[in-house]
Amino acid sequence: MWPSPGSSAETIGVYYAEVSRQTGPGGGLAEEHEQIEIVHLTREELAREKIRDAKTLVAMQWAQLHKA
Repeated sequence: MWPSPGSSAETIGVYYAEVSRQTGPGGGLAEEHEQIEIVHLTREELAREKIRDAKTLVAMQWAQLHKA
């Protein structure tokens, strides 16, 4: 997707994957200053969240359309 068409050539890829189990702690690499947090939400919990960015809205809409 293009988050700012007309003002930027930036594109963002949004991916879907089904995961049956977590094999590591996650969180990213400290030496790369990554701060990744895994958040588990049900569909109902996600629907109650206030979404403020386009990439999340696109991902949510895709999931609803594909019953993912």
